[in-house]
Amino acid sequence: MHKRYKIGILALLLICSLVLLINMPWQTVIVFQETNQEKAPLYFIELQEPRIFYIRYTHSIHRTDVFEYFDITPDQQIKMTEMIYENMSIGMPSAAEQGQRLERKGDRYHLYFDKPTLLASFVIYIGDIDLDLAVHHKKEYDLKHNLQRGHAYECRVDKLSLYQLWKGVQMR
Repeated sequence: MHKRYKIGILALLLICSLVLLINMPWQTVIVFQETNQEKAPLYFIELQEPRIFYIRYTHSIHRTDVFEYFDITPDQQIKMTEMIYENMSIGMPSAAEQGQRLERKGDRYHLYFDKPTLLASFVIYIGDIDLDLAVHHKKEYDLKHNLQRGHAYECRVDKLSLYQLWKGVQMR
C-alpha cells in the first residue's frame, strides 16, 4: 500500500509538471490574429535576434511601396523606427511631427521616429493590390499567402506556450 501511494504521488507530480510545461509561455513570436473573430487562430513568426522586422505593403491609393520598420523592446512592445515611401499624397505624412525627422533620399521619403513610438499592437489590413510582406531575420513572409485577403489582423509580440504553438500556424 505504501509503494502504491508513492507511485500515485509521483504520477500526479509528473502530470502536473507536464501540464505546467505545456502551458508555460516561453517562445517569443510576432503574432497575427484576425480582429473580428473571438477564437481566431494565431499565425506567428518565431522571433530571433536581432529583434527587428519590417512590413512592406503597396499603398491602395497611389500604388507605391511603403516600408514600416520596427524594433521589439525587452518588454515586448513594438517600437516604430522608420517609414519609407515614395509619394506624399493621400494617406502618407508630408511633414514630420514633434519627435520625428523627414528626409528625402533619392526618390524616397524617410520618416524617422526619434522619439520612441511604442505600440502594444497595430492592425494591418490584407488587401488585394500587391505584396504584403513581413520580413524578419532576412526572411520574407508573404502575408497574403498565410492570411486571408480582405480581413484585418492585429499584429503584436507575445510569448506563446507549447500548446499555443501547436494550435497556431507557423508562417513560413
